[in-house]
Amino acid sequence: MNIMNSSSIGPNEIKADGFTVLAQGGGENALFEYARLSDFLFDQLNVSSIVLIHGLGGHPRDTWTYRNKTTGNVSDDSKYGLRKVFKHKKRNTDHLEVPRGKEEDLYWPGELLAKDFKDARIMTYGYDSQIARSIGSAANQNTISSHGNNLLNRLARERSSDPRRPLIFIAHSLGGLVLKRALINSRSTIADNQDLRNIYECTLGIIFFGTPHRGGSDLASWGLLASRIVKAFGLDVNDRILRSLTGDDGILDDLAADFSKMLGDKAFHVDTFQEEREFHGLPGFTGKIVPAASSALQDARERIHGINANHVDMCRFSGQEDEGYKATNGAVTRYMASWNRLLTEESVGQ
Repeated sequence: MNIMNSSSIGPNEIKADGFTVLAQGGGENALFEYARLSDFLFDQLNVSSIVLIHGLGGHPRDTWTYRNKTTGNVSDDSKYGLRKVFKHKKRNTDHLEVPRGKEEDLYWPGELLAKDFKDARIMTYGYDSQIARSIGSAANQNTISSHGNNLLNRLARERSSDPRRPLIFIAHSLGGLVLKRALINSRSTIADNQDLRNIYECTLGIIFFGTPHRGGSDLASWGLLASRIVKAFGLDVNDRILRSLTGDDGILDDLAADFSKMLGDKAFHVDTFQEEREFHGLPGFTGKIVPAASSALQDARERIHGINANHVDMCRFSGQEDEGYKATNGAVTRYMASWNRLLTEESVGQ
């Protein structure tokens, strides 16, 4: 686990693999500052964890960082093409040191979210979602299911000291599928593994950014073709995830069905954000990477929002007044308010 100071981001490291705690949140007041023990315990229960999960070819820092296009630090669509998704440069990915950059650049989870929700523990989660590497540096061959199982076990371990803390998830693209698999596994776990079951039971809400809940992702179809091309150049490719994104192997349908059942059993909040702009960074491809029909759960309980950005930039916010951030902030606020009401009702009933 890596912990950073959200008030002074600087050239800190954010782990490419595993959890980085951006803000601890809550627990800052000593017990003697409370008039009653019950008030102290109530305050501790009110502390939520917000977990951000990146998508295909993403990174727990880059995915959520806005770069002002007038400074030269452009959030370039092409960086999500072969040079980004099909990364084959040999390097150490255990840690990635990312400088603060120019003043206009903004890492909103640490600079906005942590300030607006001071009581929340905010974490990013990283996993190897690159699908092509050079021979000698093999591509990770994990499936969506494997990534989901890893997330579940790692998160349970991360929460061992406070296993009943409420959870809010923010997931981009493939990260939403990984999260769904983790929650489905959590729900179906046996009683002896209560630490795993707690993940499902403590979930307050989920924000999905461009998650392809159903097949038909244009990125996947293009990616399968591109994977054959990079294989021809001697690269090691994991096309299992790409095949799943097309919907051909039935994995997306199974995830959608199981997640729908889970929503019926547990009333947590779901907000879906959909890209409204086409993507122009891939050779021979123009359009929305995840169409609206694919990114919607098609469940009456979800709230659907449009983001005036493409698939890559839809979760990169320029500041407090960015409409995308305001919608995200509003969803998190609503989730926490529902938890506060529940705690208050239980406290009054005792």
